[in-house]
Amino acid sequence: MAKVVPVKRDADATRQRILDAGAVEIHRHGFRNASVESILADTGLTKGAFYHHFAAKADLGYAVIDESIRTQVLTKWVEPIEAALDPLSGFIGALSDVCSEDLNMVCDCGCPLNNLAQEMSAIDETFRGKLLRVYAEWRDRTAAALSRGQGAGYVRADVDCRNTATFIMSSIEGAAGLAKNHQDPEVLFVCLEGMTRYLESLRSEPRAQAS
Repeated sequence: MAKVVPVKRDADATRQRILDAGAVEIHRHGFRNASVESILADTGLTKGAFYHHFAAKADLGYAVIDESIRTQVLTKWVEPIEAALDPLSGFIGALSDVCSEDLNMVCDCGCPLNNLAQEMSAIDETFRGKLLRVYAEWRDRTAAALSRGQGAGYVRADVDCRNTATFIMSSIEGAAGLAKNHQDPEVLFVCLEGMTRYLESLRSEPRAQAS
């Protein structure tokens, strides 16, 4: 007898609906203030459906980090840089995308990764460990992209790629935090313009043209 594939697909789709709604709820209100009831209202699902997929609210929070926030970070900040021949131009393009696509959300709610790090790292070791792994992957893959840029002649040879990746990551997170606190896009523009100037300063001197 053939496997009943639609049942699994329906279960996966239900779990994804809860995860997506939970990510939005946590981003807007923080983990501790996030409401399971609001998530259920947004999805039209029952408590039974929720607790079938997530044994506790904390398990939803952990899944949001692993499956939603990590994906957002990699999609927004890592993959464009890895795909670019020149990683510095890839960075600058990613910064421009924030100003054009994510401006209102950043100013209203900040960065979901930074929000949870500020809220939960000191009080829940599992949250802290999962957030730390996302930060570490972001840093390490950024450093690797910068290193490839050095090899290709785009990034100055004297740049410490790991330290620079850490600084870039912290600057992005700090900009998001300031924009959220001020509720003012101009603050974000100032930060990202400064970040762009810094990235430009990492460029190698133009190569001499072959005679």
